[in-house]
Order: sequence, then C-alpha cells, then structure tokens
Amino acid sequence: MSLLTSRKINRDLVALAVSTILLSFSFVLFSDLFLFSKFVTVPQWVNNLPKPFRYFDFPGFTNSFTFTCLLPSVSLLRGKYDSFKIILKAVLMSPLIVVAVYSIKIINVITDPRDILNIPFQYFFIIIFNCTIPIIAVFILLLVYNELKEIRFPARNGA
Repeated sequence: MSLLTSRKINRDLVALAVSTILLSFSFVLFSDLFLFSKFVTVPQWVNNLPKPFRYFDFPGFTNSFTFTCLLPSVSLLRGKYDSFKIILKAVLMSPLIVVAVYSIKIINVITDPRDILNIPFQYFFIIIFNCTIPIIAVFILLLVYNELKEIRFPARNGA
C-alpha cells in the first residue's frame, strides 16, 4: 500500500513541478505579454501565428499558451480533487517568479511610494486575466477525463 501512495505522491509532485516550471518559464520569457502595461509591444513573430492564437484574438495567445503549459500535468494527475488542488497550486505559484523579476527591475525607478502597489496588482493580473480561462478549460478537461475513465474502468469495491 505504501508503494501505491508513494507513486501517487510522486506523480502529483511531478505534475506540480512540470506545471509550475512551464508556466514560470513562459511568464518570464514572455513577461511583456503577461504583465499589465498601458503599452504592449507585440513581438513580430506573434503575427505569424494562426488567427486563433494571436495575442489580441480570442482566446488570445496568453490564454492558449497557459493552457498548453498546463496540459502535461493533466496527463500525470489521477484523482479528481487532488488534480484541482495541484493545478491551482501551480497557477498560484508560477507568477511569483515573474513578479519578483519585475519588482527587481522597477525598484530603482519607483518615484512614488504608492507605485509599490503595482507589484501585487501584477500578480493578480496574471492570475485573473491570463489564467482564468485556461484553468476552467483544464478543469473541464479533467472532469471529462475522469468521467470517461470511471465509465471505462468502474471503481472496485474496497479499492
């Protein structure tokens, strides 16, 4: 029994690590797209993407990219409720790195002490604006996957 528990913990930790690393890397790599700014400079290569994946098209480049970063963890996760917790943990932890990098960049140019309030705003902006739709899509995908798995392999008594 301990081997099964340890396998589940390992799969959950790997799923959390994969999601967090992929999301953090993408947030830092494309910070100009994920962080709030009054002026967004879209890289030229974004215009070469197909229409649904462009930055200003729905669902938008950032939402598509976030969803893509969460997909590997979906295949690693097993249980319904543990899966939701792990995805939420990954999404809540991932913006911390890009916000820390952003904080280090702007700390020298802050002229008004109230500008420091922009740092927590960036964190919540990433989660609300860039991660809400992908999280909902991943949760729906997980529910469908778990229901199909339950139909195909019904739970055994005592298992």
